[in-house]
Amino acid sequence: MLRYLLFSIMITQLAFSVQVKDEVERDIDREDVPQVILDAIEPYLLKAKKIEYYQERDGKHKSFEIKFNYKGRKYSIEFHESGYLEDAEITIDFDDIPEDLGKKIKLYLKNEYDDYDVLKVQIQYENPGRFETQEQSLHNAMDFNDEGIIKFEIEIDAEKGKKYISYELLFDSNGNLIQKRQILNRHIDNILY
Repeated sequence: MLRYLLFSIMITQLAFSVQVKDEVERDIDREDVPQVILDAIEPYLLKAKKIEYYQERDGKHKSFEIKFNYKGRKYSIEFHESGYLEDAEITIDFDDIPEDLGKKIKLYLKNEYDDYDVLKVQIQYENPGRFETQEQSLHNAMDFNDEGIIKFEIEIDAEKGKKYISYELLFDSNGNLIQKRQILNRHIDNILY
């Protein structure tokens, strides 16, 4: 019984431990992006501005990211190198988060940290597969509609106990924290976009 209790405590601690975000983006040419990715995003790029292409590494994970302005918003669309859409993110202001959800997130931040600065907020459309096709998921993100909005990603600089640390926090659509990653690299190459 004691072993089971100790094992349960260890598993719980692992589940709530802070993960690390060690992301590096490298600017690449359009020609370096796999054609399957370009085919998926091309209809939207025709009307986009300030298009930039990146290869991204976060630990062992590698992907391609396309950042651009579309219909007055900043988009970041990430694909696995095989062409599978991983997520679509749209930069917003914190005040654009629905009021009840924003209050819940602010309460979490106030209770967790002595002080904090919100650096970036993004709506994150979940990768397809659970509810819809890749095309539908991308369409929902590009139309900025409520279908498919699953998460809010918030980057902060925080102070707690005289320590200053940067975090990427991921909240679900109910305002529950589902992931907390300490940001190790804030390379100049990583555009807060």
